[in-house]
Amino acid sequence: MQRRLATLFVLLLSLINIGVVKAATSAQIVDNAADVGYYTALDVDSNGNAVIAYYDRSNSSLKIAFCNDKACSSPTTKTLVAGVGGQGTFTSMKLDASNQPVISYYTFPVETLHLLRCTDPACNGFSDVTVDSGGVGSYTSLALAGNNPVISYYDGGNGELKVAICTNADCSASNIHSLTASASDVGMFSSLQLDSSGFPVISYYDATADSVRLLRCTAANCSVITDFLVDASSHVGFNGISLQLNAAGYPLMSYYDLTNQRLKLAHCIDVSCSGSPTVRVVDDAANVGQYSSMKLDGSLPVISYYDETNGDLKLARCADANCVSATISVVDSTGDVGWDTSLQLGSAYISYYDVTNSALKMAFVPDVSTAAAQASPRSPQALPATGFAPGGMAALPPQRAEYASTAIGLAIPALDVQTTVVGVPLVDGQWDVSWLGDQAGYLQGTTWPTWVGNSVLTGHVWDSDNTPGVFAELHNLKYGDRVEIRADGRTYVYEVRSSQLVSQKNLNILKRNDGYAWLTLLTCEGFDPGTGNYNYRRAVSAVLVEVH
Repeated sequence: MQRRLATLFVLLLSLINIGVVKAATSAQIVDNAADVGYYTALDVDSNGNAVIAYYDRSNSSLKIAFCNDKACSSPTTKTLVAGVGGQGTFTSMKLDASNQPVISYYTFPVETLHLLRCTDPACNGFSDVTVDSGGVGSYTSLALAGNNPVISYYDGGNGELKVAICTNADCSASNIHSLTASASDVGMFSSLQLDSSGFPVISYYDATADSVRLLRCTAANCSVITDFLVDASSHVGFNGISLQLNAAGYPLMSYYDLTNQRLKLAHCIDVSCSGSPTVRVVDDAANVGQYSSMKLDGSLPVISYYDETNGDLKLARCADANCVSATISVVDSTGDVGWDTSLQLGSAYISYYDVTNSALKMAFVPDVSTAAAQASPRSPQALPATGFAPGGMAALPPQRAEYASTAIGLAIPALDVQTTVVGVPLVDGQWDVSWLGDQAGYLQGTTWPTWVGNSVLTGHVWDSDNTPGVFAELHNLKYGDRVEIRADGRTYVYEVRSSQLVSQKNLNILKRNDGYAWLTLLTCEGFDPGTGNYNYRRAVSAVLVEVH
């Protein structure tokens, strides 16, 4: 059923071309065996296929998935380490020059740092070494210095940032250093890169000061370090920091601003971040930016992250190195998705946790620049105004060919309504309904009709020719009334569960993350002759109950 609906989705998008990123994105469930997919770590092999390490919460296990094509449509999964408690949380993974996975991870309740190294690309055999123990090992970040692992991690017992510099490939021997020994609590959410000399550069969260910091080792074995404040704004850096170094060795960091619930980017002006970095807000929509993962496309930051308000996986592509402007794409909006993202480029490969299905997913965007161009540059600011002023006449702009009627139909038997569904694009934070006539308009960015989530269709309460619109009687729908979507030779029957008046700014009605397929019908209500505007929006929500 899902594959058939996905085919229908691509077909209809080719007809209406509303710029939804799903048209250029494959989002696949990789593993849905119970509750799996936390702490994802993704790398891409020499064949262009993703390899993903992740945590199986149901079985307290470290697992790995090998994608056999770019879209990961037929993955191979296997359990690497299983046991009592948690085996495989806080994973970080790199593929070595032979495509063999190298994974750092944390175990609890024993609280140890481990390094697992596969002895072949399919991980049929591996070594698993305890690198450090005694209340340590969470928030790992791994890099390879040649063939030898380097791992940053958190010492929870002492509230310190630590680094393990392995002196051989399997890390059976290593030099371990406490980098921030103090009375403070620092070192969570670490992200590690190696500079051109092979020395560690680490961004991390200072829980005592609620700030983001950048530590740089300037000598072998981190015997000399610099440690500078990056962003002292209140409650920044919690729940994810991602570090990259540009061609000049200057650090860039994406992170979450908890106070303002937005995604930020810091670009250092020197290799140690000793000068005041350039700090930008990348996405300021309501509560976005957790679980960010960043890579550089040349000098341009590309960031995957979670939109908590809408339960979406998003992708930001900066138009310049300082991210003065960025194009925001919704990569996956099916259910509540986007925790624990891990991003790699070439194309864009993103692994993440699907909350709705308790599953590991991967999204493949073949062309990041094309996806960015198709996506709306701003999140919606208000619900659309679908209603003309009664008593007047207005000429509609020509309906553009790409918004022509599709094979999707809408029927509301109780209101004697039958119409077609067209695409309503999101342009600069507003849904463009200027040309909409007597059809129902699918709002770009909401769930596609018939899919799990909330699909929103809008229609006029009063038409431009001074006659009642297609949704003029929407307020008369009551609990149990049926609404039908007709597509692909089938009828999807929804039953009304609620009808409410909301304000134009109430965007909460757009999303539902309970694992069911919802349809929300939206129109205007309460015309004010004094202002010439409608004061309210009528929202009728219905749930899918049968398909025939």
